[in-house]
Amino acid sequence: MNFLDPAYRAWIHAHKGATINWTTPNDQSDSVLEVEYRKEVYQTSAGFRIEMQLEPNQTYQLELSAQLLKGSIAFVYVEDTQQQRLVPRIKIYQNTEFYVLKHNFITLPIVNLVYLGILFYYPDIDYHLRVNKFQINKVEKLTSANLLSFQSNSTNPNPNPKFSPPPPSKPKSLKKLGVENGYHS
Repeated sequence: MNFLDPAYRAWIHAHKGATINWTTPNDQSDSVLEVEYRKEVYQTSAGFRIEMQLEPNQTYQLELSAQLLKGSIAFVYVEDTQQQRLVPRIKIYQNTEFYVLKHNFITLPIVNLVYLGILFYYPDIDYHLRVNKFQINKVEKLTSANLLSFQSNSTNPNPNPKFSPPPPSKPKSLKKLGVENGYHS
């Protein structure tokens, strides 16, 4: 499900004082999501988010491409209604290139309402985020092609030396990931 597709745009909501707009930049043929936030609002975790029902105990893949044009740090946000993170707070830093991410996550067996989006880290900074891809797909079967991976098409994939995406690793068993008998431990 590609949330930038006009059929799904109604699912995207501005969060905590941010504003969202659809634009078509000169160098692109498709519309992109523009998310802006003004520091005068002073709300933590402003940005955009989507609320949706997902199947319990199922693997999904989040794919996104976003560029932080103004601001300090934004982060990828995927939580259930109990505020349990299904994806770690993957940070996006201001850069001249798009940050590209593909990340798998497993929904919990008892909660299937999930919040997804990109939020801004600091309440006292103006932000401008451009998103040209934000989609989620159900993964029927894990393969080497759809396993957890970090990607970047940036000429400088690590603009902030304090943050380094982990290198691709061999798949771990669910028990090693803290999932046993379908439940997180």
